[in-house]
Amino acid sequence: MATIELSGLIDQIYEAALNPSLWPVVVDATADLFNATIGNLSHYDWVTHESINISRRVDPGFHRSYAEYYAARNPYMQTVGSQPVGSVFTTEDLFPRRQLVRAEIYGEWFSPQGMDTALGANLGVEGTRAWALGLWRPWRLGAFHAHERQLLALITPHLRRALKISARLAETDLLGASLTATLDQLTHGVALLDGYGRVQFLNRFAEDLVAAHDGLSMRDGALSAARSDQAAALQVAIQRVASARRGAALQLERPSGKRALTLLIAPLHVETAWLELRPPAALVIITDPERGGVTPKQRLIDAYRLTPAEATLVMGLLLGHDLGAIADELKITYETARTHLRRVLVKTDTHRQTDLVRLLVREVGILR
Repeated sequence: MATIELSGLIDQIYEAALNPSLWPVVVDATADLFNATIGNLSHYDWVTHESINISRRVDPGFHRSYAEYYAARNPYMQTVGSQPVGSVFTTEDLFPRRQLVRAEIYGEWFSPQGMDTALGANLGVEGTRAWALGLWRPWRLGAFHAHERQLLALITPHLRRALKISARLAETDLLGASLTATLDQLTHGVALLDGYGRVQFLNRFAEDLVAAHDGLSMRDGALSAARSDQAAALQVAIQRVASARRGAALQLERPSGKRALTLLIAPLHVETAWLELRPPAALVIITDPERGGVTPKQRLIDAYRLTPAEATLVMGLLLGHDLGAIADELKITYETARTHLRRVLVKTDTHRQTDLVRLLVREVGILR
């Protein structure tokens, strides 16, 4: 086997670790290297029989029938996971040929696709789930030989390492996506900045504020204020927070005449082993008094068992309206509004209107 061909396959394996869409290419290239007609990379659970298979040369109809019926009747999947991790084996090592040809899956699934004999490897086990590689060919091409087993034994550690890298990166991507989705639910703007004030992340609320260009915007990739004096103050505050690691707060006036935005800037210290990466140095929490803190009505009803009328009154309080204005808007008397408020205080275990507002903003008003 040409060294350059093997080296090229190993390069492809590690490219797939970084780009999972390349795993089908790797599976086919590995099959070709071993003169196999079908290659299959599977992740399966030998208890529930759930299985994910990467095999472009298996007809989609066969993939469906395998998932619906044959996965639970595949004798290999019950035994491959019990083999030592990293081991290489043939189908004949696991089952005598006479036993294989009598199996239902052989006559109806393997044989029609020319999958008569295979060279495989256990690529990893976690709980009741395992990664396995299978390289299949028909009998007419002959059984797999010792030198092919040795070659797969050389490739298997690279496959195992690449799958671990791929899984770790997938976990990181999933966590990052989950955190982004969580931050997008907040009724406050969130920005992550480097030490020069350049934006590394904005949640959806912050993006909306920046896009409005009303008190806060971006200039050359950095947060900026509408007024030049406040823009300079913002940059100074960010740099001081990043260098001295002490928090700061300031308000930004808005050309529209709406109430000022409030920015709380906190230092961040994130360790990284990569010199190329510039970790966030500052966290900015942006509060828009015109928009933040308004809790969806149904959430108030669900959380505190408020009546619709009580929830409507509370939403008015969260918007900063006084009780008299809320009573007029609801077309009820002031005394009726006071009765609603007293009942809300009891249900929320608070004693004053200010305590009520503080509780709701803190506990349920922070999410959209």
